[in-house]
Amino acid sequence: METYNFTEMKALGDQCFKNKDYQGAVENYLEIIKNEDSPGANIYQNISLCYKKLGDWEKVEKYSNEALMLDDKYIKCLKLRGEAKIELHKFKEEDEAMKGIDEGIEDIKKAHRLTHGQDKTGFNRDIEHALRIAKKIKYYKEKEINKKLKNDLFSYLKSPIEEHTADSSESDRLKAELQDLLKDPSVEEQKIPEFLTCPISLEVMIDPKILSSGHTYEKEEIIKHIKKNGYRDPLTNELLQDVQFDNMPGNINLRQAIEDYLEKNPWAYKHHKDEDYSNISFDM
Repeated sequence: METYNFTEMKALGDQCFKNKDYQGAVENYLEIIKNEDSPGANIYQNISLCYKKLGDWEKVEKYSNEALMLDDKYIKCLKLRGEAKIELHKFKEEDEAMKGIDEGIEDIKKAHRLTHGQDKTGFNRDIEHALRIAKKIKYYKEKEINKKLKNDLFSYLKSPIEEHTADSSESDRLKAELQDLLKDPSVEEQKIPEFLTCPISLEVMIDPKILSSGHTYEKEEIIKHIKKNGYRDPLTNELLQDVQFDNMPGNINLRQAIEDYLEKNPWAYKHHKDEDYSNISFDM
């Protein structure tokens, strides 16, 4: 019979995770929980992350809760639990859906607040991404609910119009006016202002960087371009001066404009045609 060893078991779990054998990783981490009186919040977090990869959101929430019982400021688990609450509630009916989505957003917001002052740029970006996706899902769920309410209202008002209007053409005109009155403008089909988008990816920028050429690009996109094509501006082919990947000057005013725009138009973040809450993923 093999002797249990915490360090070896965790290493096995970590290796399974690295190899994308998430079920194998879970089995090793669960063995730790079985053998340890105090396995540590990080083990529960590891299990939660594995279940996210496996798409089992109920277990993501369960093991995030276990970790947060040990450390209620565990940033990674607040983010994971927030995502799980949203995924578990977005297909439910009206009030229940919105309650769960709002609770999930609050978890992610708390995680975001706890990162303030920490020098963890990549991790901060992950949480900001999760928060924007959460708000995007909420936007589309609210849109669906509002559409249903307006359809129900139209059905309710249609009958008295038909009953009390003798002329069928007049009845049709009134119903058409009612439909126009209840119709929502298709905000998400509006064109995103071009100055907010990266000329390379054509998506709304999140971390806009201004180069010596005077042009602004999303940081991740311009770094990929330079690594592939050399120190040339993508638009003008002008030779770029003094480019340091970790110290590129940010376009602060544009970034603030983008944040304001996304707060009012959450649908615009990583927008693609025919999207709704059912096909939006936190991993997009």
